[in-house]
Amino acid sequence: MNDQELYDNYYLACEAYAKIDGNDQMDGDFVELEDDGSGKIRIRKWNHSSQQPTDEQLKTVTLQYIEKKRNKKRNQRKMKLSMIQVLSKNDINMIDAEDGMIVFNSTDKKVYLYFNGAWKSIINFGLINII
Repeated sequence: MNDQELYDNYYLACEAYAKIDGNDQMDGDFVELEDDGSGKIRIRKWNHSSQQPTDEQLKTVTLQYIEKKRNKKRNQRKMKLSMIQVLSKNDINMIDAEDGMIVFNSTDKKVYLYFNGAWKSIINFGLINII
């Protein structure tokens, strides 16, 4: 990442550096950031067991990883806002799913239920009969 990309993605880069995923339970924010108005962000408080990263270390996080993380969070928010969300197979695979989540897979046009650690087609699960 260059300086501007880091500025635009600083929090997610910190999250990636600390290897925190959406399932971690943290007491409050693990990092407090400060924008001093000069176009630079600095870490004001680092509340994580890993060592506080430098800007150079954060720049090693790829934009592809940042985008994947952003999409994963977006898809998880969508799942919480709607009973049945329409997502592609790729988007479904990025969700940290919990038992009881239901999604319509736009790739294969089936409704899936997350149960016992896996997505199962409701048709194959025996809950619905479609002619």
